[in-house]
Amino acid sequence: MPSSTPIIDIHSHSTIKPYGNSFYSNLNPKKYADRSCIWTKDKFNDGDKALENLVGISRYRQAAYENLVDGQVKVVLTSLYPIEALFFETRKEFPDKVERYIGEFASLIGNERIKYIKGPAYNYFTDLCNEYKFLELLNRASSEGGNLTYRMIENANGLEDITANLLVIPTIEGAHVFCNGKDPRNVSAWDNVSERVKTVKEWPSPPLFISLAHHFYNGLCTHAKSLMGPAGELVDQTYGMRDYEYSHNDNEPPITDLGKKVIDLLLSKTNGRRVLLDIKHMSKEARTTYYELLQTTYKDEQIPVIYSHGALKQFYPHQVNLEKETDLIHIFRTNGLFGIEIDQRVLGYDELTDKWNKFKALFKKKRSKEYLEAKFVWNNIIEISEYAYLKDYRDDPWKYVCLGSDFDGIINPLNSYRDAESLPMLYQYLIQFLDEYWQNNTIIPKNYQGWN
Repeated sequence: MPSSTPIIDIHSHSTIKPYGNSFYSNLNPKKYADRSCIWTKDKFNDGDKALENLVGISRYRQAAYENLVDGQVKVVLTSLYPIEALFFETRKEFPDKVERYIGEFASLIGNERIKYIKGPAYNYFTDLCNEYKFLELLNRASSEGGNLTYRMIENANGLEDITANLLVIPTIEGAHVFCNGKDPRNVSAWDNVSERVKTVKEWPSPPLFISLAHHFYNGLCTHAKSLMGPAGELVDQTYGMRDYEYSHNDNEPPITDLGKKVIDLLLSKTNGRRVLLDIKHMSKEARTTYYELLQTTYKDEQIPVIYSHGALKQFYPHQVNLEKETDLIHIFRTNGLFGIEIDQRVLGYDELTDKWNKFKALFKKKRSKEYLEAKFVWNNIIEISEYAYLKDYRDDPWKYVCLGSDFDGIINPLNSYRDAESLPMLYQYLIQFLDEYWQNNTIIPKNYQGWN
């Protein structure tokens, strides 16, 4: 199902695998087909699919830049992510599983990268700057043996560039990156944080947004439970973690004074261009505190609330997903964005695995697997858009929803949509769902505001 419509993805991790492989001295990031080249895509087999379904780690590349171009992605927000050191401080009671877990990570990013992360020289901020330099390597230049180009966007005018095959906007996942070292709970590691934020803002292509939290406590705010299954058993993210029906054993505030300082440094315009805050991975209490800050400290500012990748709580009842009543209204009020993540778990696919036959019975005729899986994405789109319409955000109730695939992150994507090349097919099914929606009595009127 081809589509001629350019696609925008506001969250993918295209650098994580090639950058990890760049730690091997014999590899060349500028050479097409080299494992360390950001353009290089690869194939996946049944073993890769099984591993992905089991532990949520994909050994193949889902969002290599060639995957994106072949999937008709025109603009991608590439998320830089210095991997948190605690991923490799696994629970000691599972030695065999730990070894396998680290081995699968090695297949993802390379043993040399893991050695560096586990070593004493690993520094989050230094690594962030190096990953940014890696992204710059082929900016506006084709790789050796390749003929495609990408352009890193310096400002909004860059979006008009029709000569580049792909337009790239950097983002960052996890404000632990501003820690000088790899232990964000060490207070001294945050000395001179204002200078590090200023350095990032002075990049030729500064990040559009940064998430304050990620998988582990970083001294800035409490985080939502995000690691489930084998990863959740092997890795301990409980300190500073919040979730429904989970009794935490720490006294950390939703957002610390240091966290508020970092927020102010990011949102300020006096130290460079404003960098927006991404609320993904923040606990519910931390998000609520941030909304309060927007309505008090920053009440005279126009600061959109960004949720780069995820889904709604009603489909996956954990704080890593958003609530309609307490979260969506702030996205609508600020003209923010909600990126739909192509992950089985957060979309609610796993919740319905045992009820699959019942789910299929909801349809009057047999549908393809691609159609049925696309429905999980559509369910989130229509819930968000209808809620906007019902809350009188009717100028364009669809505009808050976008794609935040999280490809090449630690996700288990929908089986029919395993990489960026499948996005045109997903797009066509979403258009089909929209057509079917308007064939019934609907909350949003047919062809409302020109949508047809």
